[in-house]
Amino acid sequence: MSNRQRIAVVFLGIALTLSLIGGTFAVGADRTAFDGNYVDGEFEQAGVYGSIAQEIRDDVTADISEMLASESIPQGVTLTLSSEEIAERGVSEQFIAEAMGGSIQELFSFLHGDRDDLDIRIDLSPMKESIEETIRDGLDIDTPAMVSAQSEQLEEERIAMLSEGSEAFEEAQIEFSPEERERVASELEANVRVEIDDNEELATAVIDHQTTVLDGLTGQLTHEEYTEQLESDEQRIREVLAESAVEEVPDEELLFGESEDPESDFAPFATAIQWGTTFAWLLPLVAVGLIGTSYAATKSVGRTALTTAVALVVAGTVGVLVGVVFRSPLLSPLENGDDPDPIGEGLVAVFDGTLQTIGLLSAPLLVVGLGIFGLTYADRRGKLGGVREQLGIGPREPEAKEDIESEASEQSEIDKQEEEKTNAKEQAETGEQAETGERTGTEKQATEEQ
Repeated sequence: MSNRQRIAVVFLGIALTLSLIGGTFAVGADRTAFDGNYVDGEFEQAGVYGSIAQEIRDDVTADISEMLASESIPQGVTLTLSSEEIAERGVSEQFIAEAMGGSIQELFSFLHGDRDDLDIRIDLSPMKESIEETIRDGLDIDTPAMVSAQSEQLEEERIAMLSEGSEAFEEAQIEFSPEERERVASELEANVRVEIDDNEELATAVIDHQTTVLDGLTGQLTHEEYTEQLESDEQRIREVLAESAVEEVPDEELLFGESEDPESDFAPFATAIQWGTTFAWLLPLVAVGLIGTSYAATKSVGRTALTTAVALVVAGTVGVLVGVVFRSPLLSPLENGDDPDPIGEGLVAVFDGTLQTIGLLSAPLLVVGLGIFGLTYADRRGKLGGVREQLGIGPREPEAKEDIESEASEQSEIDKQEEEKTNAKEQAETGEQAETGERTGTEKQATEEQ
């Protein structure tokens, strides 16, 4: 093999090694970090969704506790659930997982170039409605206690009789003159507005509720009308209180922080991922092409196999080192310590999975490379003669035919050059002898003439 061929084989081997390393890393990333489904699954396994759900529960608990402490809750209205129980029932990990999983899918659709716009907001309105419903179901309204507390003329027992059936409803009736009824109604409204001075909507709902009770007591409503209207008023009070409790809960949340132009922020990542996805199928094809080019350059199966084996061993070793040996040192700087961020923990889990996948993909390259190297070595030692006979490919020549021809050609060229040098030297000596003889004859002739 000529020097030019040897140099070409070296460069082809280096290129093959780099393409195998790059291809392994690209395929590993394409199956993990570049795959939205994989990222979603890793986030779930790492407990990201559970941690975020708990953070939201803590915020909801604080908001509800603050509301209960600051809001003027009417007498007779009690919340049978604690703030923690409301948050636990209203904020489910499943909802957070589905909402964030959908946003992650949209993000990766953008990163892979399947869409031009990017909207990674999480819609929290269903969760907010769930919390409201939990609060509504947990509110207990004691109408007799609630109304009697605002007026001494309305007895708690009499008010309770209005809901005990039609006969009890009739027995509970009070004969008020129009002036007396108006005075009691004004008293109820004034006392309610003193008690509830920071929520006009709630005060109005409570006044309507107490007006219904007054109308029931004074015979302006039938039992059926009273029962229907009372249920509607109580439900309205529950709704107003529940809305006030979740007023601070946002309707939506951005997945990765606030940004006015998320498309520009994620554009560099989109470019990197799209190139990585391309390399995942391109570099393996390049590696196959380089192996074919190596054979075309050497015309030797043995040398091509040896070049391929070395490249596989080097690429496999690098991948195993990155994915197994140096995995922990690579992950250590990324860990958040005592105060971990849920999203950060999820990204570390994704990176860890990518490294492990690269290691798993590299191990077969290393094994195959060592196997080819061993077979090539054994073949050069003549240990595979029986196998060659069984395969019908004949015994291996001691040296590659092309190498013998190349060496013979080089030796012939050297011999030719030596022969030309010898001929040139002989011609030079002959010319000098002729010149000397001519000069001697000329001198002799000159002597005779003298």
